[in-house]
Amino acid sequence: MKIMNTSGRIITIGLTAAWDMHCKVEGLDWSNHKTVQSYTKVPAGKALNINKALAYLGRSSIAAGIWSENDHALMKNCLKPLAKYIDIKITPAPGNTRTNITIEDTAHNRHMHLRFPDELCSNANLDNLAGFLKKLVKPNDICVLAGSLPRDEFIDATLNVIRVCSNNNAKIFLDTNGRHFPAIVNTGQISLISPNIEELGELLGTKVNNTPEEITQAAGAAIR
Repeated sequence: MKIMNTSGRIITIGLTAAWDMHCKVEGLDWSNHKTVQSYTKVPAGKALNINKALAYLGRSSIAAGIWSENDHALMKNCLKPLAKYIDIKITPAPGNTRTNITIEDTAHNRHMHLRFPDELCSNANLDNLAGFLKKLVKPNDICVLAGSLPRDEFIDATLNVIRVCSNNNAKIFLDTNGRHFPAIVNTGQISLISPNIEELGELLGTKVNNTPEEITQAAGAAIR
């Protein structure tokens, strides 16, 4: 993999979008009935969170990917405060956007995370996204594929999304996870990866211990 300087646009591509709901409850145990103190529900997913972070830094970016046609308008409305920096190009698709729920027990400083399965990814939706990206992506753009990878049966359609970006001479940054992570890296179309220690070990086919020396050595082996 080669990391190159680029002056292109930043385009995030979220394949498994989500609403993030965060509920605060004071004291919680099994069989309790509690009133929620407060909650927030915002459009999220790792790709869109990257757009938000860039916006807070004053950097413009484009948000692409898949979102349910049922709540696509609501998602755009929620992001209106960041419209100066985030250009929403997310493709509406049949299906439901999943919800990730975090329950915070404020009395004991502990959290529970509940994740709904993805219902949006399908071969048809991914192929539709690939067709849209073929028109959107330009040479020297940075396409950031972030978030969990779709299920096994959709890996070929996912690879096609990456192929479209590569064929349009974009740089592809991979910040994702899933058992097909090594297969995507080994296509030779990725310019930058951001694996955790487990993903780095999967990529190299060996365990990587959490020491600076081993991580540095493994990272060097991964980019050769």
